[in-house]
Amino acid sequence: MPPPHAAISPRPDAPKQLTGLDVDGSPVGDPSTESLSGDPRKYVSHACEACRFRRSKCDGKLPLCSTCKKRRTACTYSDVDRRRGKLKKHETDALVQQVQSLQSIISALQIASDDDALELLRKIRRNECDLLDNLPPSDRPSPVSDVLADYRRSQERDTKPALESNVSTSRIYTPDDLPPEGLVRLGLAAYFDCCFTLFYLFHEQDISIILERVYRSTDPVDTATLCEVCALAAVGSHYDAENVPVPVMEALYRTASVYMNDCVEAHYLRGMRTLLCLSIYSFMTKRRSARLSIASGLQIARWARLHQQVTSHDWHLWGRVYRTLVFMECWLSASLGYQWDLNEEELKIAQLEIVEPVPTLENAIQGQMSAVGILMANILQDVYRSSSVVFSIMRKHSNHLDEWRRSLPAPMQLPSILDPSSPDDCGFEDKHRRSLVLVHIMGFGAQILLQRRLLVAAAECRMNKRWSLDGSREEAASIQRECVAAANSCVQLLDVLGYATSMFRRCWLCIGHAFSACSVLLFDAAQSVLYGVRDGVEETLAQSQKCINVLQSCSVADHVARSMMDIVLPLHQELLTLASANFSHIRQSGIYHLLQNPHSAGGPDSDPRTQPDPRDVLPVRSAAIPAMQKAIEVLGNPFGHPRRLNIDTFSPADQDIPSWWN
Repeated sequence: MPPPHAAISPRPDAPKQLTGLDVDGSPVGDPSTESLSGDPRKYVSHACEACRFRRSKCDGKLPLCSTCKKRRTACTYSDVDRRRGKLKKHETDALVQQVQSLQSIISALQIASDDDALELLRKIRRNECDLLDNLPPSDRPSPVSDVLADYRRSQERDTKPALESNVSTSRIYTPDDLPPEGLVRLGLAAYFDCCFTLFYLFHEQDISIILERVYRSTDPVDTATLCEVCALAAVGSHYDAENVPVPVMEALYRTASVYMNDCVEAHYLRGMRTLLCLSIYSFMTKRRSARLSIASGLQIARWARLHQQVTSHDWHLWGRVYRTLVFMECWLSASLGYQWDLNEEELKIAQLEIVEPVPTLENAIQGQMSAVGILMANILQDVYRSSSVVFSIMRKHSNHLDEWRRSLPAPMQLPSILDPSSPDDCGFEDKHRRSLVLVHIMGFGAQILLQRRLLVAAAECRMNKRWSLDGSREEAASIQRECVAAANSCVQLLDVLGYATSMFRRCWLCIGHAFSACSVLLFDAAQSVLYGVRDGVEETLAQSQKCINVLQSCSVADHVARSMMDIVLPLHQELLTLASANFSHIRQSGIYHLLQNPHSAGGPDSDPRTQPDPRDVLPVRSAAIPAMQKAIEVLGNPFGHPRRLNIDTFSPADQDIPSWWN
């Protein structure tokens, strides 16, 4: 016998009753509300208070849900989720905070030294577990695992190939499949001969011990040690590209990237060194992940709280690595035009004097290199913002550069470096002399970075025959002469350096400053051609040709150098044609200039400061105007930004800043 309710249950295929109203007031069976319309049912996780009270359907729309809108009733949403089994918001936040705190403690216990881990345990037993509460939220370091995850993502997003050859990068060396010892030793020797005096990473005796452990020890090789060897050999191999094949370079870099986590977990200092190596390699191959490598190294330094936990005995090791990281951040920000991610305290720490047990010349050179990098980054912060160029800022930073040059010891002064017969010459080795030349190239590059924006503004005022800057024309002309002299000095030093060798074909320092000096020289030549001044034009164009030769030599191996050469070479050729043409200057009457610029009439109420200088009304060669406009555009865009954007356009955390590298 069927159950009692079976007699009144409708058949599954019976049509639905079409009488009455639904809960929201719409006629039941209305095609617009019928579930048979095919629209999927929408699930709302958080209904409004009115629909909850009436137990009616809520679509969760803001600011009014559809049901309340039809009923014309108040619609409010509560922050408290009353669904069964759900936590309140403040409870969820508290739980997340507790999990993060526990993750921080576990990470510190895993990676910190034994002494630091023991001190942390004592704090836990004294109920001082809130280890990060003494730091402001903005300065709290993130766990190392998060930092490394950011670095991994940056490598995955670095889609532009760094090398212009079809190289398979799938090979990864392992403890059972070590990289060729001979090639590794070539790369390490090249690092100590070409790079060690500028960028501190390892001591030579430390590398000798590591090599013995990898290739001579009977014990298994740990991945952290293999990571260090591959990272440093990858950097050095670029300075000996004729003997180390490109596939081996990439395999060394990829291996170091894969095992980097193991290096960080072994010791903070080892992780920072490895990230430094990866960032330098990325500099040479123009990978966008270079910035994340530096940022990850700095974040690990913050996490380790170097200035609090490192003893004075070990500071010369940690401090030199940290100083190099800060320099790399300053250098890259000043080269590509983004806001650095450093605070004042970190800059002060990087500028602390590092006292070694035995003073070395390398430490002194690295200190000067770091000082110039910080000067360049400060120039970027003050000069390349949205506000107009200001003469007082020029004077301030010019004084800083002059003070830095005067503070150099006599053997590091430029005359002593260029003249071995100088009484101040200390008999430097070639690698030391070469590094000091690069330091001075950076110094002149900082001066060009400081002054080039004012040159552009002054040239535009002169072409418009209206002076609107806050300084005099005479001061602007003096600054232009100084900038051109700095560019010529850069060319001279690049010539001394022997840029044509394969050693510097991927060197961003040489490539960037060669392009910068060339931009200034072409601008000066274009302005002379525009106003019919022939004196010195040929010499200026000859100097700019040397810069183009640098870019041309580097373009064989570097795609950024090729892009820069494609910009300056056509302008150089156009200026050569204009300079060699025998144009006869047609004398023009005063009415011509009045028609060109009515403001030059100089009425009784006019501002004398804005009136054109007599030198600005020289006859202009119309054929040279396009070349001058192009020269202004090149000089006004030192970073490769589209439409000459300023650094305020990009935040420090922006990883997709358009620049020469992408």
